[in-house]
Amino acid sequence: MPHERGDFQRSCRAQSHGHRPTAKQRALAGRGDRRRLDLNQPQTSKHLRVLCDTGLVEVQPQANKRIYKLRPEPFKEIDTWLETYRRMWEEKFDQLDVYLQKLQGQMNNSISTNESEDI
Repeated sequence: MPHERGDFQRSCRAQSHGHRPTAKQRALAGRGDRRRLDLNQPQTSKHLRVLCDTGLVEVQPQANKRIYKLRPEPFKEIDTWLETYRRMWEEKFDQLDVYLQKLQGQMNNSISTNESEDI
């Protein structure tokens, strides 16, 4: 669960910023080279700092490099939070499916009734 409500909200905001989803996707694929992100060094540093500050990534210094790795916990927290909404929307879509099938059945009955009257 989120450590604090503010941490959770900051984590969500940090993930939603322009280049950060792309940066996370590349990091997941092991291709976190900033040149591939089409960002200059100051922009890259800023995004990585925000991701570190919110706990989405961790940094491991190696010689003159810094290796950034995604932390799974914040993403699990968000997934847990989203699960409530996921279940709700699945129920709503199931209800919509039933309603649309009912309408389709009524339309088919109406069409077949009109066709039999024409004969």
